[in-house]
Amino acid sequence: MIQNLKMMIQNLNMMIQNLNIMKIKKAIFTLTVIKNYDSESEGADSESEDDEDQESNLHTDRSGISEGDKSMDFSADQNKFEDSGPGLSSLLHHYRNILRETKLHHEQEILSYKQNINELQSKLNSKVQEVEDLTLKNSELRKKCQKLRIEKNECINKISEEFAAQKKCQLFLESGAIEEINVLKLQVRHLEKEKSNFERENSFLKKSFFHRWTWSLLGGVHDRLLMPLEGAVRQLVSD
Repeated sequence: MIQNLKMMIQNLNMMIQNLNIMKIKKAIFTLTVIKNYDSESEGADSESEDDEDQESNLHTDRSGISEGDKSMDFSADQNKFEDSGPGLSSLLHHYRNILRETKLHHEQEILSYKQNINELQSKLNSKVQEVEDLTLKNSELRKKCQKLRIEKNECINKISEEFAAQKKCQLFLESGAIEEINVLKLQVRHLEKEKSNFERENSFLKKSFFHRWTWSLLGGVHDRLLMPLEGAVRQLVSD
């Protein structure tokens, strides 16, 4: 967009230069026509030769004369040709009107082009400022994006570390649970073994206690039955 505006401004400047060149060329052409007409009407007298020499000198020095000098020479020639006769004066007046209208038209065009140039220059400046603002915003956004990317990487690394630590803890707990289960199984086996030994010992004690109780019971009956008999036998023997 900015490049297009610059090209349009350059084109308008070239058009203004071309219009100025055309303006100078038209003035020179008009002056040449008037001088040629004057040369044909007066014939080959000395004054005509002088005019032709002046015209030749004018064309020779035309490339080195500025636009202001050409306008002054043209005004002087107009005053000269106004005194040459009514026909030439009328023709000069006609060309003067044409030049005036052409000049006015060119001035209006130049003014319009200058206004367009000013507007385009203003738009160009606005676009340049807009580009600078956008460039600044783009730079700030790039910095923010870079900062967010760094924070994202840090967050990902932190999450990865936490996940690895969590996984490690999980494996440790799982391995620890297996070890605890094995220990508990060993303890259960040991307790079952102790229980079995205790049951055997208890059974043995019960049997031993039963035998002792039985013998003690039988021993009391034996004493109650035999003691009267022994007493009776002793009495019989004494008699």
